[in-house]
Amino acid sequence: MVARTNMEHGDQVRFSETSQVTARQAALRLQDYVGARVLAAHTLRHELQTDEGLSKAEFQDRSVQLQVRFGGFLALNWIDGDGVIRWVAPEAPNRAAQGRNVLDHPTAGPFYERSRAGSDVSTSPLALFQGLRGFATYLPIGLGRGTLNGVFDIDRLVEDCFRSGLLDNWELGLDDGGAEAYRSTEFGEAPARLEATAALLVLDRTRSLRIRPRASLVAATQRGGAWNVLLTFGLLLALVLGLSVRMVLLRSEEKLEADRQKAEADRKTGLLTEELEEARRLESIGRLAGGVAHDFNNLLTTIAGSAGLLMEDAGNDPEARGLLHDILEASRHGAELTGGLLAFARQQVLQPRSLDTTVQLRRAEGLLARLVRADIALEHTIPDGL
Repeated sequence: MVARTNMEHGDQVRFSETSQVTARQAALRLQDYVGARVLAAHTLRHELQTDEGLSKAEFQDRSVQLQVRFGGFLALNWIDGDGVIRWVAPEAPNRAAQGRNVLDHPTAGPFYERSRAGSDVSTSPLALFQGLRGFATYLPIGLGRGTLNGVFDIDRLVEDCFRSGLLDNWELGLDDGGAEAYRSTEFGEAPARLEATAALLVLDRTRSLRIRPRASLVAATQRGGAWNVLLTFGLLLALVLGLSVRMVLLRSEEKLEADRQKAEADRKTGLLTEELEEARRLESIGRLAGGVAHDFNNLLTTIAGSAGLLMEDAGNDPEARGLLHDILEASRHGAELTGGLLAFARQQVLQPRSLDTTVQLRRAEGLLARLVRADIALEHTIPDGL
């Protein structure tokens, strides 16, 4: 009975650690998701700041293009110097906001007033003019040209951000200054003892993301034991790897397109030089690479830790120890890769070292053998002196 109690306590500790890692990753993902959309809005603000400016039709066309490309927005609006929402995009679902004065809104008014001093501002959760619950960002254009207003439906934003499957296994709650901004359907029914919290920053405002595992995930883990937890981490790593690579490619394409448009505007107005544009592009790529590497490093640390604990329970089982050894080796190689990405992102000098190619290929042999079907033989030849 004592052994069973200790085991259950150990499982709870491991699950709590898993919850905390997942909370940090989810908070970073949501922060990056919103941050990317704010950066996209900055490109539109830049066009509004040029000498030519934008007509209403041009503004609405650019706004819709950005929303189609990035998703997550409810609207992108232009507010004049008096606080009146003059242009809305897309127009049909946001007509209820057109012509309204933000200063008349009891919650949004003070935030908008603060932005008029020249600072980018994000609001707390509020009832939108469109009849939904969400939050708004105010990006002052300057030069007496009003404010660019990004509007987000919180429910749709969170669910679009975690469309990859996180909500299948975890319940989420998002708090903002003590007010509840988002709550998934069964959050109150999930085990509160396994709740984990992580902070995220959107412009000038810090929010708190809370997660709890669904009962189905807890039950599946208890049935499958630690091996099931490890398998879940492996699948999550593969999923996050695929999604992150896809995000890197998409964001790179989006950034290059945004840079192209911005460079064209700069060429016409003479506001920026090509050298400054190149430096900003490299800085953005480095920041993105660092964020991805940081996420991978946290996942690899958890996987390696779980594999190390399982190695102690494997005893003299050669097959189990072999599998765990492969997991630890793969985690180590992954950590080296993320270390290189972090060094690039931080502009550190990488230290080259000698590498025995033969040893590396032989280490990979065991992993490759398990990836092919039983009716396929894997053969390799390593030349002498390689």
